[in-house]
Amino acid sequence: MRKYCCCLVSLVSFFIYPSRLLLSSPVIPLAVFFTFSNPIRQFAVNLSFFKLFKLRSCLNISIAFIILLISFFSTNISAQEKIKREAVDFPQLSLRTSLTSYLDEDAGIMLGANYRWTEKFSVSFEPTYIFYSPYLQDNLNSEIVKPIGYKFRTDIKYHFPQRIFWNMEVFIASEFHYKFTRTKRSDVFGINCIGGNCAYFQNARYTETKKETGGLLKVGVIAPIASKKNDRWFLELYGGFGYKQMKFKETDLPVGGSFTNPPTRNFLNFTGSTNRNDFSYPMLPGGLKLIFILK
Repeated sequence: MRKYCCCLVSLVSFFIYPSRLLLSSPVIPLAVFFTFSNPIRQFAVNLSFFKLFKLRSCLNISIAFIILLISFFSTNISAQEKIKREAVDFPQLSLRTSLTSYLDEDAGIMLGANYRWTEKFSVSFEPTYIFYSPYLQDNLNSEIVKPIGYKFRTDIKYHFPQRIFWNMEVFIASEFHYKFTRTKRSDVFGINCIGGNCAYFQNARYTETKKETGGLLKVGVIAPIASKKNDRWFLELYGGFGYKQMKFKETDLPVGGSFTNPPTRNFLNFTGSTNRNDFSYPMLPGGLKLIFILK
């Protein structure tokens, strides 16, 4: 699966770039090298932070790397290769949906909007309904659990006025997000335990709640689909670096019950805290979005 997602990122890059540019630009060859280079990819997935999310981390790192290369390379494009922006009326309103939200740890459907009041500045609001996870497994078996919840993201973008190849525009943005989920899990509980001695043991279900807040800085490109003159449909490819905090809580435990082995979570805690329900650590977000301009 990790291999297929990397292929998807490379195919998207091929679709966005003109074929003649593939031969002359170092962006795609370097991105492909990064995506498929075993030593680099293995180093990333061997880190304990990435072991839980191998598929997602590969996609995120590849996208972030491609975006950084695009941003760096675009600053060195000659004036002859740059494209002047055609006159557009502002303010402008657009709808957007994520094409990669289905690969998130807490996956779901995102449908949001962007309001661009000038050529250089815009703000987005992107709610996501979370209803499943392709990665999380139950404590007692290998069944995939299904978190239910929501995620709100908002960002403020600065759009660079000068267009680059394929009539693409580059942006930089700051983003804030808040997530809340409830997940039904099962575990072994000791009932009426005193001094480590329990009356009996029971397999039971409980509810795990998670609250997550975070902020990040991201860069990306917005490119028209199929034709440089297309002014309705666009793709947004982005990557960045940020920091988030997660807080967990278990509720709906059986009466008189306590965990025989409290659940552990495979997250690095960069605050040094030993609290198993409180984590803070960096994140490498990345994704692909489909945009439709309303007029």
